[in-house]
Amino acid sequence: MLDIMPCLYDVLLNDLGNDWHIEFNDLNGIGYDLDIERSIIMLNNFGLRPDCALKSPYFRPQIILHLVEALRMTRHVEWLEGMLERYDPQTIILIGRVCVADTTVQKIKFAWESKIDGDTSLWKHILCGEHTDIATAFESSLEKYLTASMDLEQAQSKAMAVAFNQWFSNNERVNDCDHDTLDLVDGMIADYARFEGRRLEKNAITCLTFIPGQDQSYLDRYLQEDILKNPYYSLVSDPINHIHFTQILSDMNTVRVGGLVFSDRDLAARFIVSEDIQIH
Repeated sequence: MLDIMPCLYDVLLNDLGNDWHIEFNDLNGIGYDLDIERSIIMLNNFGLRPDCALKSPYFRPQIILHLVEALRMTRHVEWLEGMLERYDPQTIILIGRVCVADTTVQKIKFAWESKIDGDTSLWKHILCGEHTDIATAFESSLEKYLTASMDLEQAQSKAMAVAFNQWFSNNERVNDCDHDTLDLVDGMIADYARFEGRRLEKNAITCLTFIPGQDQSYLDRYLQEDILKNPYYSLVSDPINHIHFTQILSDMNTVRVGGLVFSDRDLAARFIVSEDIQIH
């Protein structure tokens, strides 16, 4: 697997804490899946043998880009393990968006660096896909910053920030992300998670947007503060998602005993009068 990836693969892989390994399977159109308990990153082989898929000029770029996204999302999953219960629902929505926007930015930067190294296939694939606007925003802003005599590292960081912000401009992207996040919160409620209702801190935004191999974010402090304060980044405007979100607000931190709903588990326990009535 290592020989199909540009050098940044090692940086992304080394950014993970656990001993993750990669497997292939036919995922029916899904680019990747994560088996958290077994530390497995599952990549879509598009119904082909992995060696055949990786030799295909059509499937290879997709597999590599999905792996880049999967590695970065795995890092987010590790960092957020056991932490989501600290936050209120609106904050969890924001965290989900930041994570997905960041994985997209990392994928685009990876494809651009691969192009500079002589492999244009990843960049061409992105320019024909759903993230064309983000890639274009990254490239054009990078050229602008370099033209202004900014050094490459700083120019890349600023271009990544522009690309990150561009992710939020597409309602369909945001709505799809929110749908997945709301399903995740539903699962946490089903597992009896107790949410503390905290708001997100700036250092969390920093940690979720670290540059691979470096100890700093590509988002400056002004954008980080805006992300925390501006409803643009966290407001749920899609009607269907908003209904789902409202239902979650109703269900969070409640206990059902038979047909009764309690916000206090100790009080709920007093109403368990037989083995036929269970706490939900």
